[in-house]
Amino acid sequence: MTIYDNALCYINGNLQPRQVRGKQFMSGDHVRTESVAMPLSLTDFVKAFRELLGAFRDATGIVRDGMDLLRRRNARVAAGDLDGIAFPPGGFCHSLAIIGTGKGTAAQFDELARILNATAEDVAERIDGLRKYRDTVREQCGAAVAARLLNLLDGPDGKFVIRYEIEGLIDMGRRGKPNTQEQAIRILGMISEFNDKLIELHDVILPPRGAAY
Repeated sequence: MTIYDNALCYINGNLQPRQVRGKQFMSGDHVRTESVAMPLSLTDFVKAFRELLGAFRDATGIVRDGMDLLRRRNARVAAGDLDGIAFPPGGFCHSLAIIGTGKGTAAQFDELARILNATAEDVAERIDGLRKYRDTVREQCGAAVAARLLNLLDGPDGKFVIRYEIEGLIDMGRRGKPNTQEQAIRILGMISEFNDKLIELHDVILPPRGAAY
């Protein structure tokens, strides 16, 4: 039932004419009393109308609260995907930091390759989900925020580019090429900047509880 259907039912159920006792008529041994319909008084009408407005306000509030809940739920899913593509302190960063000190060995390059392969499917799924959420971000947060999201995914310093740079570093290390130390330091800088941008975007898409949404 829609709000309007409920309103019509309310009117039909509450705005009924008042019945008053009318004349009595004799019919054999029975007395028949006719009721006369009197129009609803102005006071009763105003009272019923106010109650109806109150019902509308309550229904509108429920719908609005439901929509806010749904928006926050969707934002929470997107924020979770953002968190999932961040670079944690361990993982890549640990091996990159060792290589950046000039003390990297084959073990660090193998570990980078292992993590790259192990996270490939999860990262692809999360990025796909974020791409689908981009239109919602544009509608709720504006085109500039949507562009920031897309840049994190596919931009020149985005997730895919950084993973590509790590793949290139692995190849350099396995081939014994020079400059792996400098390259590892450069990638760590890219990761640090990426994580900072991701945190800022996370708090725009899903503001902390108590903040305006």
